[in-house]
Amino acid sequence: ARLVSTLAWTEDPVGGNPLLAIEEDGVHAAEGLILARYFMFTQVYFHRVRRAYDYHLSEALRASIGKYPSPSALDEYLDWDDLKVFMKLREIAESGRDGADHARRVLERDHYRVAYSTGEHPSAAQLRRWEQLRELVTKEFGDRIVFDSAEKAPHKFDRSLRAFPVFKGEAAAPTSIEEESGLIEKLEELKVCRIFAPRELREEVAAYCLNQNLNVR
Repeated sequence: ARLVSTLAWTEDPVGGNPLLAIEEDGVHAAEGLILARYFMFTQVYFHRVRRAYDYHLSEALRASIGKYPSPSALDEYLDWDDLKVFMKLREIAESGRDGADHARRVLERDHYRVAYSTGEHPSAAQLRRWEQLRELVTKEFGDRIVFDSAEKAPHKFDRSLRAFPVFKGEAAAPTSIEEESGLIEKLEELKVCRIFAPRELREEVAAYCLNQNLNVR
């Protein structure tokens, strides 16, 4: 409510177009919103278990129904509720066809485990190590492992939130939330990269990654 009450219109100093902005009094409320969103990405959307089940679920359903029901076919789209998805997973798991192992893993809570992970904000050297490990691990373990990267996820934390305009008064050009908040300025995009492996293979993959002496300077 505090954020909404401080919304204001201002003018883009470059193109002259109207911009939705917040008044200076709303900066702290905006900080709270952006931080809450940031923590949702770090603790929920990119949680390692959540990402593992994203993978298993999509692989199981892709093998079974191909292209997902389109939102343009509204009735069919809305028909795919949780109950129907679980019924479909049981059908796939019992069929033995493509996707059966992924369906079984969802139903039995036997998801892939993390064998290797960078931090949430890896350095350039850590990212170079990750790229080299991808090649080596692929050659060693093939399609038994899965790579995951926050940068390539469709619901990644968006830097454009930092550029949200702040209204400084009729006589002044608008600034941005990043300029007004030292806290928001320091928020970095999530770039965590992970290697997932079946539970029975996790320790072997983890040891392999740990023992690779790579030059990443």
